[in-house]
Amino acid sequence: MIARLAHISFVSSFFFASLAHAQQTNMVDQSSVEIRNQKSEIRNGKLEVSEIVVSATKFGEESWKSGSSISVVPEGILRLERPFQTIEPLRGEPGVTVNNGSGALGGVSQVSIRGLPFSRTLVEVDGLRLNRPIDGIANFPDLPPLLMGNIELLRGPQSSLYGSEAEAGVVSFTTPRGQGDPTGGASFEAGNFDTRRERVFSSGKEEYFDWNIEGARADSDNKRTNNNFRQDAGAMHLGFDVSETARFDVVGRWTDFTVGAPNGIQGFGANDPDDRLIRRMRLISPSFTLAAFEEWESKLTLGYIGVGQRFETPPDVFADHSESWQLDWQNTFRPAEWNTLVAGVQGRFERATTSESSGIAAFDRDTDSVYVSDSVRLAEWWGMTLSARFDDNDQFHDAWTYRASQVFKCPETETRLHMSFGTAFRAPTISELQPLFGPFSGANPNLVPETTEGYDVGVTQPLLGGALEFDSTYFYNNIVNLIAADSAFVLQNISEARTEGIENSIKWKALKELQIRASATLTATTSKDVRFSGNDLARIPRETASVGVTWLPMEGVESSLVWNFNGEAFDDAANTQKLSAFNRLDLYASYQTTPWMKIFARCENMLGYRDQQTAFFPGLGRTYAGGVEFKY
Repeated sequence: MIARLAHISFVSSFFFASLAHAQQTNMVDQSSVEIRNQKSEIRNGKLEVSEIVVSATKFGEESWKSGSSISVVPEGILRLERPFQTIEPLRGEPGVTVNNGSGALGGVSQVSIRGLPFSRTLVEVDGLRLNRPIDGIANFPDLPPLLMGNIELLRGPQSSLYGSEAEAGVVSFTTPRGQGDPTGGASFEAGNFDTRRERVFSSGKEEYFDWNIEGARADSDNKRTNNNFRQDAGAMHLGFDVSETARFDVVGRWTDFTVGAPNGIQGFGANDPDDRLIRRMRLISPSFTLAAFEEWESKLTLGYIGVGQRFETPPDVFADHSESWQLDWQNTFRPAEWNTLVAGVQGRFERATTSESSGIAAFDRDTDSVYVSDSVRLAEWWGMTLSARFDDNDQFHDAWTYRASQVFKCPETETRLHMSFGTAFRAPTISELQPLFGPFSGANPNLVPETTEGYDVGVTQPLLGGALEFDSTYFYNNIVNLIAADSAFVLQNISEARTEGIENSIKWKALKELQIRASATLTATTSKDVRFSGNDLARIPRETASVGVTWLPMEGVESSLVWNFNGEAFDDAANTQKLSAFNRLDLYASYQTTPWMKIFARCENMLGYRDQQTAFFPGLGRTYAGGVEFKY
């Protein structure tokens, strides 16, 4: 398998290099920018790529200086594509698998990075964990696409800075602050399946105070009977400049949605006419930042996030609720131009509650953590980052994790060699440790954390003054103490798994008005469970690929065409139920008719495939919508 991956990587690299020699147009230098093909910033009718900073080290730096594998999806993607689900912009990113379990709006939607199981990716929203402590799942319908800044994807074990669940990597969302003159507006759109969405928004800055606020209502009947979806949501970022060196911020989000749950199209409970899921999320996070000296910045953040759900299957009702309170104090020191040190402490209290006809159950747990990261940039051609973290949890053994990354740059050719090695862990969820769902749920209080070791090595080559750039990265991860049910259906640390593969990507700004990006990922997953030894891990395709083109044909017009391919996979650990490969082609366009009005349209899955990312749950097929936005 490794030989096959290496061969395809070499062929891909040769193809990318051939494109470079075939292009003779003079290009703009953007070698220090990590961009997404058709998703760069679009400003004043021009396609521009701004310098993007990332937080792989918990402080901002240009992505090319990091030895970690990072992708950044700029916030411009949401302005152009206007997705109904936040998970959609992640399709096609190297190493990322998107799974919309029910195939419709409102269904459980998760991401996997580098082939690891879906609940092994940490999803953060303004530093708070979307992964629920009750089951470890980060469900993207809880996070509608409102007030989204850049989306950062950190690949590889990241527990040395982020703690539990970051075995595969981290997906980080931020809520941008308001800027510029006060502005506001509203939009309305409608499409097939009786899909509608209304939005209102306002942002700006007045002297010391800034704001960014948005609210939305979304409705869709989806395609199947008893699958209608209704969602109300809002987001805000309020900020106050206390002084030139101090700032107070408050970020908040809320989501309420309900969706019919007809189950699969065949099998047990198929096409249920009245099952229903009701779900809500609340997030609030005030923070205070002090930068009294150029060499030192301190930020204190208090956060709360709660996610609850109620599943109605007449005559029974099942409900659960997860909530987490978090206090984080992070300090960033810059003792020299070539050295940045980050040190922080974090405390987190988590609670999970369930209620059903048999009664109510509730369990708590505490985690106290300390972390440190030291980044050294002794020269333009070399940089290194070392990080470590200690987590003390009152329900499982303590966890030490560490990570090291390096980047080497050849000044003559701009070639960059990046590499990293790290460890990570996933704490048993509260429902895995405690019988929240009854005495026969399989819970085991003796479980210990899963642990992961992983590394990657890659080469990035910019050409044509940086307008063309390709990257090829090999990765490897090994998980031990993987939690799985034994023959008596009791959870045990009895399983292991391995993933490895190659991520190839290319970014090409062919013209000022034309930008292209392509990616291809080959992933080999292997279960070491004695019952399924040698099998592929469930729902992880061996091949994924993407090509995207953004074109600005004339002033005020923006368009984007995106193709994604998902290879074959298996729906179960036994590898008995195959999931077919599928292609997806999406088209997006908008036209700024006047300074205060924009019209837009999209057609997703133009080829009409009703793919099944989970067996017996077909997708919607072709969807389309159009609308208008008014802004003053």
